[in-house]
Amino acid sequence: YTYAKAGEYTVTVTALSGGAATTSTTLDVTINNPLAFPINFETPYTNYGVGGVFGGMGMELVDNPSAAGLNTSSKVFKITKPVGAETWAGTWTPLGEPGGIPINMDNGKIIKMMVYSPNVGTSVHFQLEDGSDYKPFVEVLTTKANQWEELTFDFTSQNIAPGYRFSQFVFLMNSTQVGNGEVIYVDNITQLN
Repeated sequence: YTYAKAGEYTVTVTALSGGAATTSTTLDVTINNPLAFPINFETPYTNYGVGGVFGGMGMELVDNPSAAGLNTSSKVFKITKPVGAETWAGTWTPLGEPGGIPINMDNGKIIKMMVYSPNVGTSVHFQLEDGSDYKPFVEVLTTKANQWEELTFDFTSQNIAPGYRFSQFVFLMNSTQVGNGEVIYVDNITQLN
């Protein structure tokens, strides 16, 4: 069955025997929206926690630590690199099927996002992946501390073919250093021409 929209539904399954006996069970299910750009972490029934972490990184959906200035939204994505996490620690978020819509580079080769960092100079690495060995990335340094700023990840020099689609994106933070407890918050990820 295909649901017309995301939400919570009650499903009843009834099994019939060849005779008069029947049995049924009822359960609640949640149908999520597909995850796709733009991502603002505010849309109900969207599984923002899909994907995972590697190398000791942490991620979670949290309340905005500073709902002011450029970003007054209520929910944001928190990325933590705990003490001792690997240099290559990161997060990955699939946008391919099932449950997501791949990144079509015809929609733009520039990715913008709001970032909140406690420190100036935090390196934010944003990588696109296609399920093979093709993994273009751009790394940008934060320029503000304890306030939201918009960072731009420009993939125009990466020679990505027209119509190319990526099935997931990856975040790394300070990727040349072992973790020392760094935290950044990310919100409003958009794709532009």
